[in-house]
Amino acid sequence: MVGWNADDSEPMHLEASRDEACLLVAAGATEVGLLATAPRLRVNAGALFKETLTGLVDTLTPMGVRVRLILDTESLTSSEVRDACDLAAAAGSVWMAQGGSWRGRRADLTEVQLMREGLPRSVLLKWTEPVRRLETLLLCIALGIDRFNGDVEDLMQTAVRAEWLGPLTIPQAGVDF
Repeated sequence: MVGWNADDSEPMHLEASRDEACLLVAAGATEVGLLATAPRLRVNAGALFKETLTGLVDTLTPMGVRVRLILDTESLTSSEVRDACDLAAAAGSVWMAQGGSWRGRRADLTEVQLMREGLPRSVLLKWTEPVRRLETLLLCIALGIDRFNGDVEDLMQTAVRAEWLGPLTIPQAGVDF
């Protein structure tokens, strides 16, 4: 992740971020993340962050490197979450957006739903909160969340316990219940 060793409140600048990303790629990285925090998104109304994200996409995508936006929702308002998703959409080929960061509180389901609403379907969405119940996983899939953290063994045990209810089906995104 670009700026991993930097303070999360430090603004991102395109040239330094691009240089660091290229060093990561030279070392074998096939994916580069950029952490969006409240202070970074608030600097110049997010202009520096937008420039950095767009510049990384423009530089890395032709090299076959995927760019991930990591959205630290902990101190963001709903409006700022929407704005960050708009930045990801405007940046072009962001591969994935991730709700929550390992440096702070992970995103809750409401925040991830808000992200899904603001992101194009072409951008995969990951929820970092570990999913503990099969029912939650199925609900998230129906809401358009694409990637998860979770313990597969625990989820399968939940499925076995629920088997007596009948066959499990995965709801399709966009289907009304």
